[in-house]
Amino acid sequence: MTGLLYQLRNLATSFEGRATILLATWEVGVVLAAGIAAIMIGTTYHAVRYEGSVFEGLVSQALVGDVDVGLAKGLKMAYGKMRKLGLHAWRKTGMVVLLELLKGCWKRISRLIGIKRRGGWSDNKSSDELWWRRATKALRKWMKNWRIRVKREFMHEMSQMTTIYLELIAEASDPILLERAAASFRYRDLVQYGEGPRDQFEKAYSRLMATDTSFRVRETVSAQLSRFSVWATQRRKEIDRKRESRAVEERLAREGHETWIARSKKREEEAKQDDEEEHRAFRLTAFLRQQQTDDIYSYFVASKENYLELLDLFSLPRDKLLAECICINNHNIFFGYPGDIFCWSLNRCVDLLDAHKADDITRILSHVDLFSAVRSVIRAKRYITRYDDVLSLIIGDRRTDVLHFLAEFISRSARRDWILVDPLAASSAFLITVGYPPQFPSDLDISSIVTHVARNPSWENWHKVSDVVIAYLVQCDISTLSDRSGIYHFLQQCVHLEFSSPFEGPDHPDIRRATPETRDTALTLLNQYEALFVLLPPSPPLPFPDEAAPCLAIHTLDDLTPSIINRADPDPPRYPSTSAPLPLDHHVINLASAEL
Repeated sequence: MTGLLYQLRNLATSFEGRATILLATWEVGVVLAAGIAAIMIGTTYHAVRYEGSVFEGLVSQALVGDVDVGLAKGLKMAYGKMRKLGLHAWRKTGMVVLLELLKGCWKRISRLIGIKRRGGWSDNKSSDELWWRRATKALRKWMKNWRIRVKREFMHEMSQMTTIYLELIAEASDPILLERAAASFRYRDLVQYGEGPRDQFEKAYSRLMATDTSFRVRETVSAQLSRFSVWATQRRKEIDRKRESRAVEERLAREGHETWIARSKKREEEAKQDDEEEHRAFRLTAFLRQQQTDDIYSYFVASKENYLELLDLFSLPRDKLLAECICINNHNIFFGYPGDIFCWSLNRCVDLLDAHKADDITRILSHVDLFSAVRSVIRAKRYITRYDDVLSLIIGDRRTDVLHFLAEFISRSARRDWILVDPLAASSAFLITVGYPPQFPSDLDISSIVTHVARNPSWENWHKVSDVVIAYLVQCDISTLSDRSGIYHFLQQCVHLEFSSPFEGPDHPDIRRATPETRDTALTLLNQYEALFVLLPPSPPLPFPDEAAPCLAIHTLDDLTPSIINRADPDPPRYPSTSAPLPLDHHVINLASAEL
């Protein structure tokens, strides 16, 4: 601005006559520039002088030392650059040689007259570099002592104002007054300053969300939830940083630093205030959960560890919320009852499918992350076959990608305890990805999946799973598979495993087993690769959940579905008959009994 005004002044005086308009413009510019500079100086002075000033900004915070903007580092770099240029100039002019001669003369003179050197050149150099740091610290300390602090009763006054505000809303009957007051309603104020009774806030909230209030008021209050979620996340980070800073100060105080020892009481007050604020945020989250009308919210449980995640979920639109609930088992955070949340969301999708609301289900599933949903399904504690249609829509035309993902995920989770997981979930996901008739990528090793379904068989679809896996083993070379022990265990299961029906009555078969053709092919493969299996360890015991998941009817032994298995041998050996005595390693699982 100064350069512009200078050029304007030169232009106005460069003519032969007086350029009145240009001079007037220059004078107005000088007045405006001076006014702007005066305002900037005044506001900066006010922000430095008074804590909590409305003019507080980056400049004032840097001046008092609350924010490090790199000024000290910049000055140090500038000083070093100037010193380097100065030394370079001295070398160019030959002054360095003259200086060395003077130093040598001074050393000889000092030895003759007995002057002892108190400090080296390095000491003087370090002293030169540190003087400006001491001056800066002293200036900032003086500014802080000179600064007028905000009264410590501010929090108490804000708490009283918040309480009065809530009382006025709870007792308000004028709709116009409510519309004006709703604009000032903020959850963050209740968390920071809401030290009053909790029932007062509940009354105010109920009044704002009452049926006789306008739609605008209710939407204004509802929109505060997403803003509060963002603020609460940022606030938690600030509180965590303050806790880390207090921990460092506590360590310094234990080491005997008087400055931090004197701040012990202040640290205790700040820690207590942060804990109370976090507790109010948790209670507010629990209250907001209770105000939701959908049944799915009743399965969430708020705690001090998960209230931020719950706020993120509650602030989502309904479609995105359902999509996140489908993936609920993929989270390591405690949300309450994840099994009920998972089933409720899938049941809702099934209801939409039954009602032929394709647009609604498409909109929901568009927000679902594919692999997160697949992991959630595999980890589900309850799964029923009616969810297969929804899972098929989620997978879509990415079956090959999901099959690769299943093989890798189950391989990495081989040591996981699957006892509480419904085995139907993983086997259903496997059947959907391979299709029917099944199609397997030629370069994919699914022995980890085979091992998993062998150790965690499902009564509902064991018939189809064994059929599909046998078809895969027939077309591949078992000797090239990575988990041959699991393959051997699966073939043994196909031959010997029988399921007792979990249902009672004449409408349900008593025993479920692999089809005769599947058992026949399994025996053939066992004989064909006998030399490969002879050195393998014995098959592990069959794990199964104590509480069986609800089972639906599937194909029985007299099923007429066309076989998809290619014969491995035209004349296979006979498999054991169910009427004949069974071998000692024969597995019979009674799903109707709690004891296996």
